[in-house]
Amino acid sequence: MTTFTAEEVTDLQVQLAAAQAKLAEFDAAGSEAEVEARVAAATAEADEKATALQAQVDELTVSVEAAAQAHKELVDFLEGEQARITEEAEIEARKTDRSEQLSTLFSADKITENIDRWATVPDEEFAAMVADWTQVAEQAKAEAGKPASTPPAGTAMSGTSRETASTEQANPFDLIGAARRGRVNVKAL
Repeated sequence: MTTFTAEEVTDLQVQLAAAQAKLAEFDAAGSEAEVEARVAAATAEADEKATALQAQVDELTVSVEAAAQAHKELVDFLEGEQARITEEAEIEARKTDRSEQLSTLFSADKITENIDRWATVPDEEFAAMVADWTQVAEQAKAEAGKPASTPPAGTAMSGTSRETASTEQANPFDLIGAARRGRVNVKAL
């Protein structure tokens, strides 16, 4: 058996303590490495899930934006249709009203032929048109009771040409002679 001196025992105890410290470091390092490896694995798994979830969020965002755009287009279309239907109903009401107003001025055929155009005319402009037509109709009624006037016996052009009952053509020499009497230079013509 070997015997150790106190000094050697102390030295061995210091070396043992150092070795135990190193062993504790290795154990701690191993535990830390293991923890870091587990953390890295969990982080990688979480990153994969986060990436998959972000892809789903992106897809849903695109879907929501597309749905919002489709909704906006549908609302715009329906509002346009509502406005068109309202305007058509107003035009139909104006057709009925204006047909009644014009029944004393025009024939039913004339009203039927033009009512679509008259229904789209603004109210103020239509009122002015009706006033004009009423005035013309009143003038026509007033003139209808008067006897027909006789045409004038002569006009400013009477007597300026030879009126002949024959269908003979004029002699060209007569035309030249008439031109000379009127002091017209025939060559200049």
